[in-house]
Amino acid sequence: PLVVVCPGGKWPPKRWGERRFAEAVDLLQRRGWRAALAAGPGEKDMLDALRGACAAPPAAIWPPPPIGTLAALLEKADVFLGNDSGPMHIAAAVGTPVVALFGPTAPARTGPRGSPFIPLYAALECSPCPLYFTPTRCQRGHNYCMDGFRPADVAAAVELSIERRRPPRRARRPAG
Repeated sequence: PLVVVCPGGKWPPKRWGERRFAEAVDLLQRRGWRAALAAGPGEKDMLDALRGACAAPPAAIWPPPPIGTLAALLEKADVFLGNDSGPMHIAAAVGTPVVALFGPTAPARTGPRGSPFIPLYAALECSPCPLYFTPTRCQRGHNYCMDGFRPADVAAAVELSIERRRPPRRARRPAG
């Protein structure tokens, strides 16, 4: 299976972090998944950091493709993995299953529509963030709503998204 990973997000508090994405990508690649990384304008350093943190650096798409090309890539993917972002909505619009991390935003409000969707959301007492539009930091001085996600759990959610797409096994009739 192919997972397209988009680690970006409009504001730093909405981003999970390159090292954690790299750990999740490593887990998936060890289990036989193919990964492709994509990032938007101004996110080259993030893309390079994620790729460099992976044990086996996956393919990276740079420079950012036009939206139509990104949509075509996402349509070919088995799963999208990323933060609450524009590419997440594009993936959903083309019908690709989405696994997305939400911290300062609530998936019920800003989650994608149109495709199977597994939201990862901490639902802390301060989420959704009352200072949602603060672009640089959490008002409480931490980013627990994003930092609490474990790479193994994120990788498991990606794998679950594929399991949900497989047709159920038919019950076997007893022999004889």
